[in-house]
Amino acid sequence: MLRAKDMTGEVFGYLTVIRRYFPTTQEIQGALSNDRKAMWLCRCRCGGEKITTGDNLRRGHTQSCGCYQKEQAQKSQTTHGASQQAEYHAWQQAKQRCLNPKHDRFRNYGGRGIDFFPNWIDNFEQFLHDVGPKPRGRFMLDRIDNDRGYVPGNLRWTTIGISNGSRRRRHRSPTRLEGVE
Repeated sequence: MLRAKDMTGEVFGYLTVIRRYFPTTQEIQGALSNDRKAMWLCRCRCGGEKITTGDNLRRGHTQSCGCYQKEQAQKSQTTHGASQQAEYHAWQQAKQRCLNPKHDRFRNYGGRGIDFFPNWIDNFEQFLHDVGPKPRGRFMLDRIDNDRGYVPGNLRWTTIGISNGSRRRRHRSPTRLEGVE
């Protein structure tokens, strides 16, 4: 039987090898021993511990106690941390109205040529930087010129009353009154 090379003190990813680990009889029966390969107790950068084989460490199969995978999953789900903020909601809704033909209000926005600034489509942070944060209170995102798109210089945070003053007027044709000559 070959002697395992002493890996104490070596670092693999987030893990630092503390000492050789000898599984108990119960752990061997529970298949922790991994076919009699040398086992190592490692301390993770986060403070957790992990028992693994030297082979898994050397080949890069085990690089943390599991915290790295959790960090990566969290990062992939959170890009800016603002998804619950009113600014993010306004950005998402404006994009949908302009870019998504299946949106129920698309015909009044994207369908009539109201565009959404290309640099903002995949970049909420840039949108927020250019438009600024929403003031406290009952404010909404508004286009200053209703015939122009969601572009820098044409957006403001405003109250519903001011926004209604800049709405596009719908022209309805007068109905014919029957029996009137």
